Amino acid sequence: MQKITTNTFQITIDERFSIVAKNHEFFTLADNFANFELQTPMLNMALKEIKDLKEFGEEDHYKELLFQYFKGKRANLQLPETMVEQTIADKEALVQVGYSTFENEKGAVKIHHYFINIPLDDEFMLEISVDCEAGNVDTHLSLMWNAIHSLEF
Repeated sequence: MQKITTNTFQITIDERFSIVAKNHEFFTLADNFANFELQTPMLNMALKEIKDLKEFGEEDHYKELLFQYFKGKRANLQLPETMVEQTIADKEALVQVGYSTFENEKGAVKIHHYFINIPLDDEFMLEISVDCEAGNVDTHLSLMWNAIHSLEF
C-alpha cells in the first residue's frame, strides 16, 4: 500500500496505482496494469471552492447545483437524478453514479463514473471522481472505495 498526501488530505491506495498528476491540493491516480479498451481505471481527488458550483445556476439547493456540475464532467454522460448520502472520513458526502457509452471497432464500451462531493466548510469541498470500464468495475471499484474510505484530513 502507498500513501498519497496533499496539504489538506491523504489516502492509502494499492501499489498498482501510479500518480499521473499531483500538486498541493490535487492528484490523479491510474492503474497502468489494467486491461482496458478506452478508459484506464482512474481516481481523481481535488480541493475545490464551493463558489465554483454557482456557475451552474442560482439555485440555493446544494444537491441541484452539484447535479448540474457533475453533468458537465464527462462526455456522453448519463446521470440518474438520484444522489446517495454517505459518511466518508466522518463527513457527510454526496455520491452520484453515472455511465457513458462509446463505440470502437469492437463495439460499445460502457464506462462507469462515480462522483463524490464532500463539503468541508462553507468555502471548500473535496471532489472525488472514479472512472473505469464496466469490465473493470469488480476489480477496481473495491480498490478505489478502500482508498476513498482511507481518506484523512
